[in-house]
Amino acid sequence: MAKIESLRDALVADDAKAIESATADLPKCADAPPVAVAPGKPGPRDTACLADIANALGSKKGFAASPPDQAAATTAAVVLVREGRGDYVVHADAWLGLLKTHRGVGPDALRLAVARQMAIAAPSVGKKIDT
Repeated sequence: MAKIESLRDALVADDAKAIESATADLPKCADAPPVAVAPGKPGPRDTACLADIANALGSKKGFAASPPDQAAATTAAVVLVREGRGDYVVHADAWLGLLKTHRGVGPDALRLAVARQMAIAAPSVGKKIDT
């Protein structure tokens, strides 16, 4: 739980060096193109790099996307802030539900990671409106 709390705290502080330090020793996912996954089916990275990250965060069962646990939520946060690849974590509806309803350090880390990435993307998405 200490690794999960470390990432959450780094995200709360919005400290890039602390975020890098909190994720540096965790396994990484190899770059790959997005893939479509059928509803209810696991993603291609669920039992590979995502499970490795979850296990490094202290999970006893790897990456559990349904229902997501503390380590799975933090794994999604790690992939989002470090690789910038939210598409590696499939089934967005499940994760949106987690963002809205789940409690704990892992879901908090994921909420902060999503907010951070939204703030980073805002200038390229937002348009100034001239009337």
